[in-house]
Amino acid sequence: MKFRNALSLIITIPCLASCLQSNERKVYLNYGENIIRTEIVKLGQEYTPPTNVDAEGYNFVAWYLNPAFSSIAKVSSPITITEDVYLYAKYDIKKLIVTYECHGTEAYQDKFLVPIDYGQRAINIEPRFVGIDFKGWFEDKEFKTKYDFINSRITSNTTIYGLFGKPEP
Repeated sequence: MKFRNALSLIITIPCLASCLQSNERKVYLNYGENIIRTEIVKLGQEYTPPTNVDAEGYNFVAWYLNPAFSSIAKVSSPITITEDVYLYAKYDIKKLIVTYECHGTEAYQDKFLVPIDYGQRAINIEPRFVGIDFKGWFEDKEFKTKYDFINSRITSNTTIYGLFGKPEP
């Protein structure tokens, strides 16, 4: 399941009189279209929304009272359940850094830092320096494994190593 800049985790507490006692509500914790877990909450009981609502590649921002994320829910203290409650968890995509290290150059700047969103491909930059040939980008400092810009996705801060050398005659 792919997401854009924000995700919704919906906690609903609907009244399902046919399967619950009149003093109970069901709590559904949803992630997109998938129900993660269900809880039963008694009327008048205090309920604290979970804080461990991590989603790979995303940072939890806050709970909101609507899916448009325009009204923040103050959940620093438990919510007393008196009616149906709908909460929406807002996420922002993780921002990461790709560091391009240029070895074998006497360039003014031998590192380039490029911000990137989680899950995106690194940009295949081809640096040019006068009198120095660019040999390629590698995953390791030993220049053994070429970096795969087509199939690799950035999921953590990453360093890519550029190999440079004297021009071939």
